Amino acid sequence: MNILLCISYEGTPYHGFQVQSAVPTVQETIEQALKNIYAKRIHITGAARTDSGVHAERSYVNFFVDETKIPPRKLAYVLNTILPSTVLVLYSKQVPDGFHA
Repeated sequence: MNILLCISYEGTPYHGFQVQSAVPTVQETIEQALKNIYAKRIHITGAARTDSGVHAERSYVNFFVDETKIPPRKLAYVLNTILPSTVLVLYSKQVPDGFHA
């Protein structure tokens, strides 16, 4: 199952979007929240990378899971209870397997 997340974030505490060693990033923050939900590492693919401190009002990521007990449209709500206030999932939904952010 391919799931799309539309996200917004305040980038001040992050060293950009993409995972880097030993510094906090938006991607790492979302992937950790997904790990808490699915009990395994989930890799997200972002539509773009950003530099340190950059904010985003609407950015897109997608990821694949084999199955989920949480309906894709409800995942945004669940993630928002786990994520810090600097990252917000605006909506989530299932997309075709061929979709790539």
